Amino acid sequence: MAVKIVGGSSEAGVAEVTSTYELKVRTPTVEANAGFAQMSSENDAGDATGTRYCLSPESDPDYRLRAATDSLWDSETFNYNGINSAKYRMQSSGFVPAYSSGYVSFNPTSATAANNAACLTTWKYFPIYGADQTYLEVSAAITTAIATGNTIEVGFYTTGTSAPYTPTDGAFIRVTTTGVIGVCSFNGSETTTGVFAAVGGGNFTMAANTFYHLVVSINEREVQFWIDDVLRGTINLDLTGTGQPFMNGSLPVSFTQRLPGTGGSAMTLRISDYTVSKGGYVPFRSWESGLAAMGSCGYQAQSGSTMGSTANYANSANPTAAVPTNTTAALGSGLGGQFWETDTLAATTDGIICSYQNPAATVNLSGRTLLIRGVKIASHVQTVLGAGAGYVASWSLAFGSTNVSLATTESSIAKAPRRVALGFQTVPTTAAALTLLQEVEMRFDCPIPVQPGEFVQIVKKKIGAAPASGVIAHLITFDAVFE
Repeated sequence: MAVKIVGGSSEAGVAEVTSTYELKVRTPTVEANAGFAQMSSENDAGDATGTRYCLSPESDPDYRLRAATDSLWDSETFNYNGINSAKYRMQSSGFVPAYSSGYVSFNPTSATAANNAACLTTWKYFPIYGADQTYLEVSAAITTAIATGNTIEVGFYTTGTSAPYTPTDGAFIRVTTTGVIGVCSFNGSETTTGVFAAVGGGNFTMAANTFYHLVVSINEREVQFWIDDVLRGTINLDLTGTGQPFMNGSLPVSFTQRLPGTGGSAMTLRISDYTVSKGGYVPFRSWESGLAAMGSCGYQAQSGSTMGSTANYANSANPTAAVPTNTTAALGSGLGGQFWETDTLAATTDGIICSYQNPAATVNLSGRTLLIRGVKIASHVQTVLGAGAGYVASWSLAFGSTNVSLATTESSIAKAPRRVALGFQTVPTTAAALTLLQEVEMRFDCPIPVQPGEFVQIVKKKIGAAPASGVIAHLITFDAVFE
């Protein structure tokens, strides 16, 4: 039976309404009469799933609200023109992947043969820990509506080593002509969501040449799949009979386009960028350690640069000795490595022993600050030093210059080198070959920043008299990361 509430009455005990006919309600002000209200937050309005996704927060026994901070584990923008082999491997068969225009394209040559495929995978694996949340966010597009025979997978997973690189273990979004679905593969045994729904009804489809924000969100009990900030599907691990979403406790990020079976129509997957983050546990590591784990250590070149080691260190070969100057990298270029010095440069003259330019930023190379945390110099006499009175080597670090020359002057468009003293090293008179000299080592609690396009150099100056001849071999190490 319906009950009609009429407002506007002054009668005691009768409910009142506002001028716009909402029922006037407030919680009691007397604590003894107070009830309870449950606090919850809406994570998704249910526009695609049809059900609002709400969660209540947690408090500990001492009344503190449980909170968490996200931490960054990896991030990449594919704005360069060749694979960063320090971070990724690209398996391909039939497809000829290309890096251009701000993304990696998996089938730009429009191959259509059966079992043609390409798979880009990180060398790094990302773990899942208990109740913490692991997120993969990807900006992805396809050049046409999903074409016949094509399968696309984006997420955390391993694959077979031969084409068409079918996922073997992991959690990912799969796109086919049948629709877009979420998948958990537990050692090859797949549990899937239904076909993702579109907001407003029908099935979700990826339109051509539109970049979508895809998210795979994982914890031990549940995997969520989001597209453009709308929850599209969930796999609850309580229903799969497995203890976690996949059998491996950690997995790489992978992107695949494949033509299993009999082949199909031409199209290409494009990936612009991605980010991996953790929500929950704060890792017990420094920011620099996290950067190194992402592949941003100073020992190797960064995305968009010439791949390989940054050190001046030839395989099975010694450097060619040269007389250092204060205007050129006469002994070679590299962020540390081997440098052989013909030790005849005049006393009180700065000589550049080691020089490295942090790559300048371009549209194909994201600018990164090189943070130097420490330097170590180990030296020995390679060939006997000629006549002279011996000397003390005064070592310094030069950084921040926009030109290799130590004589660069400061201006509105140029920077002169900044200098930091590193230490002294005694070089005896007519020192014999294989004589070891004192090591010079310096740590920086406040890291030395070298901005994109700037130089960092190890510089030596003699106090005393220069030998008439001889060679000193230097082994230089930098502790550094790219931020």
